[in-house]
Amino acid sequence: MVAVEGEGSLVGYCLRPTGTTTARGALHDPCGLQVLVCQVLNEKTELARERSSRRIAEWFRDEVLDRPKLQNLRMLKAKAKRAMEMTKGRIAELIGEPDLLRQVAIRSTFLATINTVLNI
Repeated sequence: MVAVEGEGSLVGYCLRPTGTTTARGALHDPCGLQVLVCQVLNEKTELARERSSRRIAEWFRDEVLDRPKLQNLRMLKAKAKRAMEMTKGRIAELIGEPDLLRQVAIRSTFLATINTVLNI
């Protein structure tokens, strides 16, 4: 048994000796086909690993692991923002002024900017 090493982590084993000489003196490699098959299989395995790694990375890209307080804070901020938007819409509907919604949005954006600057 002779070890035949190829690209990457490929190590194939041939049961026949490699590099035998034919009658014409040309080098004949009986393990060549095995090496090619192993190379193709290794390439397919690597591509599958890369695909699964990318998929897992996409799943966890936005997740904050081991930081539940930060996750809860983000969820509460998003919930408060949705409630604020709904309240602004209801106030504008009750009063009937379409311009009121724009004014309230500008004011809340201004206050959020001021709060951000002051917290820094």
